[in-house]
Amino acid sequence: MTQTIRLIGSLMAMLFLVAQDIHAQDVAANPCKQMFDHKMRLRGFPGGGFVYNGFDNLDAPPPKKIGLGSAFQGPGKPGCVVFETTFDASGAVTSTIERFQFPVRMTSMSAPYRAEAERVIRAIGDFSILPGDINPGTRYLLAIPLYGDHAFYRGGATDPSASGVGGALAVAGVRDEDMSARGYSQAEPVASENGVRAFHLFTRGNQDIFAIVKAYASDEPFLDYADTGETDRYGKAIVDYGPKTLEEFNRLVAPHIRARGSLLAAEVRYYAQNAMLDYPHRPSGAEGAVNPRTNRPAANPVAIARFVAPASNGRARRWSGIKSWSPRSVVQRPHNTLQTLVAAYRERNVSDRERRRLALAELEAERAKYAPGEIPQELWTQRERQAAAREKIRLAESKRKPGYVYKAGRFWAGLPDFDIPRMTFDGDFSFSINQRFPAHYLTFLTLYSERCKTHIADPVTETTQWDEVTMRGNIELNRIHRTASITMERRFYPKYREYQALGTTQDIGTLFDAVLKGGQDGGAALTSTLGRMITRELHGLIAWADFFDQAPCTSATLFQMQENLFRAAHASPSLQASGTTVRHAAAETQSDLVPASEMTFFDACYDYFLFEKAAFCQCMSNNAKQSLSASERAGIVRDFPAYARDVMSVETPPPPGDPYWRLSAPQRACMN
Repeated sequence: MTQTIRLIGSLMAMLFLVAQDIHAQDVAANPCKQMFDHKMRLRGFPGGGFVYNGFDNLDAPPPKKIGLGSAFQGPGKPGCVVFETTFDASGAVTSTIERFQFPVRMTSMSAPYRAEAERVIRAIGDFSILPGDINPGTRYLLAIPLYGDHAFYRGGATDPSASGVGGALAVAGVRDEDMSARGYSQAEPVASENGVRAFHLFTRGNQDIFAIVKAYASDEPFLDYADTGETDRYGKAIVDYGPKTLEEFNRLVAPHIRARGSLLAAEVRYYAQNAMLDYPHRPSGAEGAVNPRTNRPAANPVAIARFVAPASNGRARRWSGIKSWSPRSVVQRPHNTLQTLVAAYRERNVSDRERRRLALAELEAERAKYAPGEIPQELWTQRERQAAAREKIRLAESKRKPGYVYKAGRFWAGLPDFDIPRMTFDGDFSFSINQRFPAHYLTFLTLYSERCKTHIADPVTETTQWDEVTMRGNIELNRIHRTASITMERRFYPKYREYQALGTTQDIGTLFDAVLKGGQDGGAALTSTLGRMITRELHGLIAWADFFDQAPCTSATLFQMQENLFRAAHASPSLQASGTTVRHAAAETQSDLVPASEMTFFDACYDYFLFEKAAFCQCMSNNAKQSLSASERAGIVRDFPAYARDVMSVETPPPPGDPYWRLSAPQRACMN
């Protein structure tokens, strides 16, 4: 165990050096974007327990001119500082705590960056320009880019509060309310003609993204184009735009293209001014309208047109087929009009409800063919399935033997990779002793020694000594003598020695097999093996630590686990099999049947899924605690079947702003 811990420490030290080497590289034009795109993998970035909600990247002009000191401009100087920030109801900052800097620098060098970022925050003052609603007191991660050529500071005169001279400044763009409502809070108007308005949304690589907002007649095609019969290398249609669309592009959009490169491209997202069909649902697996400044879905346009630099014959062409938006999916419907789109919208929304009504009607018709009490399970309603599952649990719990501790699903769901200890606790020794059991045995004894040493009868102590050496090449820089001791009951000691040797031999053998693979896959195999070993050990330590947090040294729960671990190691009958009871077991026994008034998010989820998806429900519960308020969670718990039916089981996530939307991405992750 001690050798494994030292191995983990050495590997983590190597990973930190790799992280430092990566962080030391020069930062690209947008330091915050590079950090979000590439550096979060290093796990130094704070994540859990914070709300992002679009506040993670200030990539748009503030409401006033802000200057940046010259000390933070030039090659190798840009950076990004992330603060944990809270706001009041007006959008003013109430607290800031630095959480991360990119790239990583020495403390003496990072202090000026923190100070400059704090000055920028004070200079902005009002953060109501940020997307999404600000919840007073909620912790947000706010990234401040420190880079002179960043769009955040571009334009304007020098801010006299800047700590240097010549900082490039930002000019607040005029915000159009229509585009703000559609999810582009910093859209910049660039042209207006005869009621047709054009906006520059953002630049992505060599491509500029624009929006055109115009009034359409009910039967007017969204785009004017003709098929060429050609396809690109990806098999998508190439089209020629007709005079109306092409002239509109040349007048309102082309003069404002900002991207630079040998092959320029522009995307125009068309929105209907006289019909706010803002379908905020992002189609699954399809190309959605997303604002990269917030990484949040924007309202889907009625049509999208893409242009590349004009070909030699003067025609503007696009490299993929015209796609128009239906309410929930992208389809090849290039000549959609408002009339057909509104009809599709109504049909789809009505059909969802109608389909559910018809399905229930069909179910009732089938159920009517059977006498009450004889309806087959495949025709049961969700309420009936839950009632049957509860009755099954109630029957199983009624058969529990008195004198033993029983834990509910919610207890075990919070302990990952804990199947073998759970089986041991319940007196089921059907697992293989030579696989994962020895590691759990050793981990239990280690934590018991740390937390319950004063309760150990007939103790025996083993001390391990080693030298921790710091090297640079062949030069020894430092040597520290380390000592670690573990105390256990004498009866546990023989198996402790046996399992300790077994664990070391298995680890070395696994590593040796990975190295023997050799060739080009040798390094990858070794890295993968080390990763699995570290993950396995860390998960075991974390789960056991959580177990000890919930089971004090004198508890019946800990006694039952300790005794059954000893009996399993020595191939003896379990407490349950031998009839040896545990004192005060009833006081610590739990039931899976929780009264409705006491249900948590986990309990409601576990009950809905018939007590079969504990890991999924625990994952969703953890995310709900981070993403939803207590009142929002309570609303779901009160009617979890409605939440599961209307939100969890549909392909399309709720719209941004809906509290359920914040659980959409975690739900997909929890399913994997």
